[in-house]
Amino acid sequence: LSLQSLGVGNGFNSTLSVLAGGLLDNDGPTSIGNDAFDATTGTIRVEGTSSLWRNGGDVRVGTGGDGFVDIAGGGRAALNSINIGRGNDLMFGTGAGTVTVHGTNSQLVCAALAIGQLRAGVLTIADGGGVRVVGGKLTVGRSGEGEMHVLAGGRLEAAETILGGESASAA
Repeated sequence: LSLQSLGVGNGFNSTLSVLAGGLLDNDGPTSIGNDAFDATTGTIRVEGTSSLWRNGGDVRVGTGGDGFVDIAGGGRAALNSINIGRGNDLMFGTGAGTVTVHGTNSQLVCAALAIGQLRAGVLTIADGGGVRVVGGKLTVGRSGEGEMHVLAGGRLEAAETILGGESASAA
């Protein structure tokens, strides 16, 4: 599936799954869990060896509603940038963002990663999963609440990491 922009959980609860060697390729912005007025939930699952989500735009998880990304079972995501718990500029809604990378050879690779920019954001890496930030910054808790958990078997690589920021908390 090849798209420009992508919205999951914008106006109604929805899940987009990339399974069994599937490919999701989009170049524009992606919003997951965007609708504060309807309190919607959006989920993207990337599961299974050779399953790939490739995105050349900015990915926002938990903009107004709740957003979830689950990368498992050898699935991979190659993203330009991802913002977990992005919130929205007008501060509507109480949505949060959650990203989990788990299972042998499951991987998230991105140029920049922010957790808890304006809302609550959580990143969990476990059980053989890995996250690599290449060329950009890993920021945890800029103006929102950011949590990052690297559990048994999880791997994290980032050249530059910033914890805390403008009236934020990082756990």
